[in-house]
Parts: sequence; structure tokens; C-alpha cells
Amino acid sequence: MSTETLQPAEWARPKGYANGMAARGRMIFISGQVGWDEQGRFTSDNLAEQVKQALRNIVRVLEEGRAEPRHLVRLTWYVLSRETYLREAREIGAAYREVLGKHANTSRPCRSWRSGDWSSSARWWK
Repeated sequence: MSTETLQPAEWARPKGYANGMAARGRMIFISGQVGWDEQGRFTSDNLAEQVKQALRNIVRVLEEGRAEPRHLVRLTWYVLSRETYLREAREIGAAYREVLGKHANTSRPCRSWRSGDWSSSARWWK
């Protein structure tokens, strides 16, 4: 798959995400990836550790589809606690870089996140 980052020249470059992406080729859609392991068990109550595991899960699904993290064009994150996310942002960023790498083509996927009580499946926010 080929991707192109869409970055208006007059805009400041965003940190950790892209304003837009254009993609061509086979598309893989991934959903439902939270911080549990391959057996559906949470091994940590820590948000950064759960993010790291969720990213590992995404990479594994990509591998199953013969794709790599550099092929990602969009990520949507749901977190309950904005405060926890911001408090652990440095560790979350480190986990992101460790698992997904620095993106060989120097682009990062579009990324958005929403805070609020949206699910009871993850433990860290209970």
C-alpha cells in the first residue's frame, strides 16, 4: 500500500499524528483492540502498559494481513480519564514508538482520542 501525508504547507506540523493521509492499495480494517493479551486477559492496570499491549495487538493483526505499522493511516483511541492519559503521556509515547516504530516513511497516521465512559471491558479505569 502506498500512503501520502497531507500537510498544508502553511500549517504547523502536528506532534504524533497526521492532519490527513491518502492511501492506495489493499485496505485492512482493525477494531476492538484493547490492552488484553492474546488470551483476552489484562496483565496490567496501568494505562501505558495497556496501550502498549493494544498496539502490539494492532501489529499482530497487521502481520496477519501481511501489512506493517507504516501502513496505518488512522487510529482512534478511547480513554476514560483524560487526566490519566495526560499523566502517562510520556510513557504512552514511548510505548507507541517502541511498538510501532518511527514509521519508515516518516509519516504518522491520523490519530484522535476521546475521553469518557464508553466501555466496561478494560480494567484501568474501573
